[in-house]
Amino acid sequence: MPATWTTPVTWNTGQLVTAANLNEQLRDNLEYLKQSGYAILVDQKAQNVGGGTMAAGAWTTHNLQTEIVDANNIVAIGTNQFIPIAGLYRLWSSAMHFASAASSVVVRNRLRNITAGTTVHTCMTFMGASSSQASVNALMSTLFSANGTDAFAIQYYSSANGTTSGAVGQPLNETGAPEIYTTVLLEKLS
Repeated sequence: MPATWTTPVTWNTGQLVTAANLNEQLRDNLEYLKQSGYAILVDQKAQNVGGGTMAAGAWTTHNLQTEIVDANNIVAIGTNQFIPIAGLYRLWSSAMHFASAASSVVVRNRLRNITAGTTVHTCMTFMGASSSQASVNALMSTLFSANGTDAFAIQYYSSANGTTSGAVGQPLNETGAPEIYTTVLLEKLS
């Protein structure tokens, strides 16, 4: 079946509808729509476990090890990396960063193609002001293509160290609930 969308026709009264027409207009277009989908990947820890420490001055890979949703199996997840099936994707990610002590923190995230050794997208810089503990939520949104074999990762670059175990995610400690930190939404567009 084709992996492309066929613009639906307007049927006329008395028009002969063939199996080929229905296959193209219904079966193939429904198959195309079915191939689309979305997945939610997260850094999930046990209740009251922080997201980990934060290193300054170097690109560092965020933890990412849990698929929350992936009904159409559009992505495989490994050790802090994910491999989408071939196609065009919209990616949205969110990751919190907390600096130690009373310092500002400037952070940016990027989508890195680990296999190819290339940067796909780098988000704008986010800054958390000086306080007893500066925090910033680095957001990223981009479109990218996947070939079905390359592994990708979400990485951050920070101006400040975070030495506590909650530097890349503060635990809420809600009874019976896991802690969720870095979050990635992948939407397969084609």
